[in-house]
Amino acid sequence: MSDRQKSRRGTVTRIVTGIMGLMVGVLLLAWPQAWANGLDLADGKSLYVEQCQECHGLDGEGLEGDWQEPLPGPDLKYPPPPLDHSAHAWHHPDSQLAEIIAQGGEDGRMPSFKERLSGREIQAIIRYLHTLWKPEQFEWQQALGQLEPAEIKH
Repeated sequence: MSDRQKSRRGTVTRIVTGIMGLMVGVLLLAWPQAWANGLDLADGKSLYVEQCQECHGLDGEGLEGDWQEPLPGPDLKYPPPPLDHSAHAWHHPDSQLAEIIAQGGEDGRMPSFKERLSGREIQAIIRYLHTLWKPEQFEWQQALGQLEPAEIKH
């Protein structure tokens, strides 16, 4: 094999390797289920079912009724929102979602989970929520910023 053929083969190998790396990156963005930073997706789903399902529904779809309509009564409180693609959870950065989970809701109806869940467990739940969103919603939400377990306030 001549030097020119070897050089050409090396160039082709680098191009193919680069394309494959790019494809892997695209797949990871398109399917957030592929990564969950320390706890796997099954852990995040299990934690969601244990801690969140009662109020937000089995698959994050919310409970019966319109979450944007106040519940009956004089205090005008709203039901827990869906956490899937149909509502607004994906409009918030991971850090804000983590703070809401750890500290509880502003109106006091959502309890604080900081005594029940570690930062890594909260992060695993958020990673599971990512899988309930459409790929374009996930990409938009990820542009808001990433979250590390140590950043979760307890």
